[in-house]
Amino acid sequence: MKKLVILLGILCLIPLNVNAEEQIEITFENNIYINQNKVEMTKEEVDNLRNLAFSNEQIALMDQTEFDMNKDLVGEIVSSDTLYIKSTYFNSDKPLLSIMNWASKANVTVEKNETNYSDYVLHEYISENEYNNKSSIPGISLYAVVGDPVSTNMKRLTTDIIKVNYNGSTHYRYRNDLHYKNMPSVRSNDLFGIRIDDSHVSVIPGTEYAKLNYSVNMECAGVSSYESNTYSSSYSGWKKSSTGYALTMPLPKDKPCAVSYPPITGTNEVDAIDIYMYFTVQKKDYDPIKTLNAYGSYQHSTKTVSFNASLEFSIGVGGLGGVFILSPNIEEKYDGMRGTHVALNNVNW
Repeated sequence: MKKLVILLGILCLIPLNVNAEEQIEITFENNIYINQNKVEMTKEEVDNLRNLAFSNEQIALMDQTEFDMNKDLVGEIVSSDTLYIKSTYFNSDKPLLSIMNWASKANVTVEKNETNYSDYVLHEYISENEYNNKSSIPGISLYAVVGDPVSTNMKRLTTDIIKVNYNGSTHYRYRNDLHYKNMPSVRSNDLFGIRIDDSHVSVIPGTEYAKLNYSVNMECAGVSSYESNTYSSSYSGWKKSSTGYALTMPLPKDKPCAVSYPPITGTNEVDAIDIYMYFTVQKKDYDPIKTLNAYGSYQHSTKTVSFNASLEFSIGVGGLGGVFILSPNIEEKYDGMRGTHVALNNVNW
């Protein structure tokens, strides 16, 4: 894992928010764009990155290594699935049955902590308009039925199948993007992965890559910063199997700060998180493939989970989000959010 830290004046900070793709402008001078990491890109190379599902924000924060991996790939997003989720974490003395009966009437799922039956997570699967509406945080109608919330956050999960030209022939890249609209209160080791249809395709080893971008309001220094954690194929947190690839990654946490003179104390507060991962698949035999399937999942830890414990999963049908199979004592520490499913039919590959 490689970590990049860049300090910026507050007015120059790239906003990692839900509409960041629309707010960030990439401008060219003499057909060259230079991003925040001093990586030079031509307009054609930027267009190639956009066709691989990179947002303007992600292009602006891309380092030289990742740019070199992707700049010459010709891609096209051919299928996509997006979930918008409002997750509410709370304690309640209300009977579980009444909560489940209420939730069955709406686009809501309920997850309970098996050890402590008063701990629940309610996931509302909402529309894009509701997600973009700032007034939808944090008030929700569930509180009257369930009890007092501990915290609420909203996030967006997108899974894409991207057709790419790889080593002179057609292949397909599978990709997950996860964006937090507002920060979760618990930040431990979260799970991010994609399950594949292993009867037809396999992951090309070495094509797996993941990155976590986040911004920090550095209160004591009076500036903001953005930081990036990259997870290449050698990262120890990857789980690689014939059924898919996934990884565990620690979410960044707020940290206290202090300045001796003049005496100032405060917090370096994480105020935005954006995560993505991808890999390329290849055919397993010579028979034509008619359909491709990709199953994406992001599982947020609601309790502290050690790095080693978070890796105790397998990838398979019936797991959390359709991806992660965990032992009961580990599963209860994740919020059980629904996953995405991308199907591409009539492929003839």
